[in-house]
Amino acid sequence: MTNPFAEGIPVARPPHDPAPREHVAAAVVSEWPIGTFVENLVVLDDDSALVSIVSSSAIERVRLKDGSRTLFAEFPKEPTGIVRLGDRLFINVGTPGQPGWSIWVSDLQGSISEFVKVPDALFLNGNAQLTEGSLISVDSIRGEVFRVDIDTGQVTSWLQHELLTKNSPEPMMPGVNGVKVVGGHVFFTSTERALVLRCPLRGGQPGEVEVLAKAFVGDDFAVDTEGNLYITTHVYNQVQRLAPDGARTELAGPEQHVHGSTSCAFESPGNLLVTTTGGILAPLDGEVRTAKLVRLTVGKLPAKLGDA
Repeated sequence: MTNPFAEGIPVARPPHDPAPREHVAAAVVSEWPIGTFVENLVVLDDDSALVSIVSSSAIERVRLKDGSRTLFAEFPKEPTGIVRLGDRLFINVGTPGQPGWSIWVSDLQGSISEFVKVPDALFLNGNAQLTEGSLISVDSIRGEVFRVDIDTGQVTSWLQHELLTKNSPEPMMPGVNGVKVVGGHVFFTSTERALVLRCPLRGGQPGEVEVLAKAFVGDDFAVDTEGNLYITTHVYNQVQRLAPDGARTELAGPEQHVHGSTSCAFESPGNLLVTTTGGILAPLDGEVRTAKLVRLTVGKLPAKLGDA
């Protein structure tokens, strides 16, 4: 059977401003065949990372010392965002554009079960720890953020805002996408609108949404202790750093193997892991490369996540 991702998918890209280049050292940790849609990751304490593979409806464990991979879990639909709370992982599972989304739970050994259905969702994408007992998950089509109580499974609408929504019929370009909770604020990327957004937390509820950057096409991202955001640009094949003062720097591009960069997370102090699709969407020069997990040397410390 032909892999529909192997030939690439043309996508109309929103405008995205270039940034000064300060490319960092990069190394390929692991590599997948052309047409593998690698989506999200979480780094564990045993020198491994769990990576969601949309194209095979699975999560794989990657050993970071040698890049070897093993199957961690398989799902009935496509896994997207992964977040760890304590000794449990919460994974968004569904088919983009269709109802039937749910959040699954796993232990750290790969024993999975469906945790809660989210019947209103059409594309659960990024997710993040909100508090010790809750997470938030974004819907990239509805432009909505859901709050999930991880003890009771109760799902409530937490935030709706126009800047989180899509603004065209392009099916492969999401609205709100990546999300992180850091230092009393929630940060978002709104991909199709090419915005980086932030809102303060007020007693666990969102305050006013503000724009941090425009003409910035972002996917998922990581945050360091200085407040810098490390944002994957997916269809622009970069990792950019967005400083608290708004300054942008391109840390990695095609030369650093980040074609189709989808997400990133700190591996350890100083190192950032980046997942890539090889450029399935809007492939550079019309060519899809192998999907990769790439290590970038950024020299910073990871921020503490969640509004603890």
